[in-house]
Amino acid sequence: MTYSQRYILFADIIGFSKYIDSTVDNKRGSELKINAFANLIRFLKGEYAMSIEEDTENELAVKESKRDEFLKDVSITQFSDSFIISRKTDSYNIKELILDACYIWSWGTYFEFFFRGAITYGEIIHTNDFVFGPGFIQAYTLESKEAIYPRIIIDNAFIDNFRENNEIASLIKNDDDKQYYIDTFSGMDFIHRNKATKESRIKRIHKLISVGLEINNNSIKQKYIWLQKKIAQYENKL
Repeated sequence: MTYSQRYILFADIIGFSKYIDSTVDNKRGSELKINAFANLIRFLKGEYAMSIEEDTENELAVKESKRDEFLKDVSITQFSDSFIISRKTDSYNIKELILDACYIWSWGTYFEFFFRGAITYGEIIHTNDFVFGPGFIQAYTLESKEAIYPRIIIDNAFIDNFRENNEIASLIKNDDDKQYYIDTFSGMDFIHRNKATKESRIKRIHKLISVGLEINNNSIKQKYIWLQKKIAQYENKL
């Protein structure tokens, strides 16, 4: 078994313990939240495709075409609040990993949590049994040390590979702290073709921001101030 060069996304949920508590304290909504989390994993593994044509936000449709081909390109591991996704290195998968990140981030907001993550390019062994290698460590370190806000940042090693993929280059922005990150708000324009679905998602994010700004913890509040600024920038472009 040897390392291979792959595109790598590491992402985890901000405030996951609160999400877990809600599945215990709120018996009525617990089944929906648990199923939503399970369906996200199944979607990312190619077993399902999220419906983006219907108004029903969590509707899923069986993804029958090209499933075997899909699974050859991507490896996915989930443990607790974290996801690791790695893809083979070609122009198709560099785009798909960016869209994976947008799907994860958007899906999370529907169920009232935000993802934070990092994308890099490096050496990794990623099988059904384990994940190992400097590429994984780099993605994990970037997420835990540099991402800070509910955003998915991009390592320079990935940017160097990405520059030639112009189709979704507009989704990559340079933040105030000079970190490259995915503009997940604009990413919704790619993944939610139904206007009503996108508008519903934006409305929900505004509600989450309003609640977050009332939290009496400056560190947490700064994350919602960042979100408020980014959603305003997105809406000003519409």
